Amino acid sequence: MSITEITMNKFLILLALTCLASALSFGQRNFQPGYIVLNNNDTVAGFIDYREWHKNPESLSFAKSKEGAVQKFTVKDAGSFEVTGKELYRRFFVNISMNDEFVNEMTSKDTSLRKDTVFLKVLFEGRHTKLFSYADEIKSRLFIASESETIPVELKNSEYMENGKIVSEKEYKALLAKLAGQYAPGNTDIVAKIAGTSNYKDDILEVLYLIDGKPSGKPLLDEKKGKKSAFRFWAGAGVGKNPINIEGENRYAGITEAGGISPVISAGFDIRFNPYIGKLFWRTELAFTTAKTNAYVSKQYFASKENYYLDLKFNSISLNETINYNFYNSADLKIFLGAGVGFNFSSLPLNRETFVREASTDTSTSVNNNYLAYLNNFFLNGIVRTGVTIKNIEASIAYTTKGTFSDYASFSANVSSLRLQVNYLFGK
Repeated sequence: MSITEITMNKFLILLALTCLASALSFGQRNFQPGYIVLNNNDTVAGFIDYREWHKNPESLSFAKSKEGAVQKFTVKDAGSFEVTGKELYRRFFVNISMNDEFVNEMTSKDTSLRKDTVFLKVLFEGRHTKLFSYADEIKSRLFIASESETIPVELKNSEYMENGKIVSEKEYKALLAKLAGQYAPGNTDIVAKIAGTSNYKDDILEVLYLIDGKPSGKPLLDEKKGKKSAFRFWAGAGVGKNPINIEGENRYAGITEAGGISPVISAGFDIRFNPYIGKLFWRTELAFTTAKTNAYVSKQYFASKENYYLDLKFNSISLNETINYNFYNSADLKIFLGAGVGFNFSSLPLNRETFVREASTDTSTSVNNNYLAYLNNFFLNGIVRTGVTIKNIEASIAYTTKGTFSDYASFSANVSSLRLQVNYLFGK
């Protein structure tokens, strides 16, 4: 068994153990201070199991104390609930559009909807207007309510194909214009703002701030102290084992040396989907690595011997994009798994084959400094990573799949890697 195979087996064992630890910790709860309002309008303070709700929750786990009995409340049981200072939801019976948000080949508008009682997430509550959001497996939507219309109405932008052209009806503008005429009549700044606005949360909020006469107004979370940023920068260094392999019909196929340990330098940023929980995050990494290998093969003839020596050095700047999940996620200790893709820009500063012919009469030497003439300066590879984070220190191991940097009709040269790395995470 080769050194590379042994290292890869160790990595797979580590990955399996991490998956086991993840499975055991999957039920880990994250109780945060909050309250619920019951159907009889009683407000009960306690702790809510705060999750990364990528869809609006249909139920929640609640306890009056962190050690107390856990109760489950559904949309039928609670009129509203808040994870204090983080997220607020209110229950409404609303009409929800069911059309896909991606334009397809339909020749007419899809007006399908469902009537349902759901928890809407509160984004803004002003003097005259309120803005909510709702997400399910189909898409995300915005809803608006006012003093005169207390039931939220969806802000729609119906898009479809008609006669080979995309039609965008932008119905949300009419709703905003109606509210502007009702609560801020004669305000030409609002009219101009609505004409150019898109159906996105931040743009809609700017209009509502003007309608409510408080342009300094902010959404719910911005009004709370201690807001966490979704962005987190980091930098780190480590070491990598980066074997270069030649496969196919080539004299060096299967005999290249595994190479030594090479340094890894990287930096980047994370985007946490919910910074108050931090379980799921997207990582963008810019990394520099090197790899090298050599090989020797000979042919013995009756009166001579031919010797072939290969020396390669490989450099790569990689832009790596991975999705990561903290399966264990306490305040000071996290265990994560991640996977993604690497975009690699490579070069071969050393690309040499030396030929030495030994004969009974003399010895001749020739050098080819461009042995691999056809280079792929750009290639993709897959990434799997796992590790632990203790406060602001992250230690990880990552495996990148084979990436081909030279491709001929009969053989190819590729590189993979196994990296050990330590990073420092800036901020909380």
